[in-house]
Amino acid sequence: MKVALMVATLVALLGSMALAQDIETTMAGRAQIGAGLLSEAWLQNPAALGLGAPMNGIARDGSWRSSIAGQFEVEGDVELRTISWGGQPLDGQWGVGAGWVDVIGMEDVGLGVGFGTPDGRLALGVNYQATDTPGAGDLDIFDVAVAARSFDLGGGLTQGILGVVVRDVTEEGTTTWDVGVGVESAEWRAALDVEDVTDEGETVVQVGAAHRFGAQREWQVGAGLDDGDLTAGVVYHAPTMNGGAAWKLGVAFIAGGDGDSDAWVVGAGADW
Repeated sequence: MKVALMVATLVALLGSMALAQDIETTMAGRAQIGAGLLSEAWLQNPAALGLGAPMNGIARDGSWRSSIAGQFEVEGDVELRTISWGGQPLDGQWGVGAGWVDVIGMEDVGLGVGFGTPDGRLALGVNYQATDTPGAGDLDIFDVAVAARSFDLGGGLTQGILGVVVRDVTEEGTTTWDVGVGVESAEWRAALDVEDVTDEGETVVQVGAAHRFGAQREWQVGAGLDDGDLTAGVVYHAPTMNGGAAWKLGVAFIAGGDGDSDAWVVGAGADW
């Protein structure tokens, strides 16, 4: 019974949207499927890796767009540590990502890939996760996903993303269907995810928004609700010079639910 509970806990944590890898989505309700952040796409929505890498309409042969992010829980119950990377060639509609998550002594290492249509509006993706659970051995988890993107939505919105992810298709634990939608502008990002829409376990709603401001939009604040629990935070984006990497540093608060303690998470990342 104890081993079965640990396996179920791990699959629920890692095989769902419960754990964000990027501080931007952690503070904004941990809604990630529709947020479309490259840094965490390998796990949260691998199809987003295939939506392409628009760069002012210019494709540079041999060049890549990359994003890396990591987090560390400084106070809380789950001892969360993560690091993730995603990359896309600027002359192709595909991408790849990888990452590592350590939570309450359970480790997850994985890889995701996504392939899209030439116009960058529709993509398919798959990921693989190798998990190590103390007392329960190794698990192999596969997710498959589809994502669609719309450009120039009007009203200042530059794009919208819709994603559907089927978690744990080989039923190591429980197969669930997760759906997310997000919209983005130069200053705003908002996303809504519904985890386990078929209610195989427990349906969870995650919603949040983030706003960038400042002379160079270097500051970003975000807030949201993760299954009814408050999340909030602030991120500083260092202004880039001479085309260098854009790095960020932030902190997020996650209110505890069901008897869990509140948590504080610090995160950092870079895009280049």
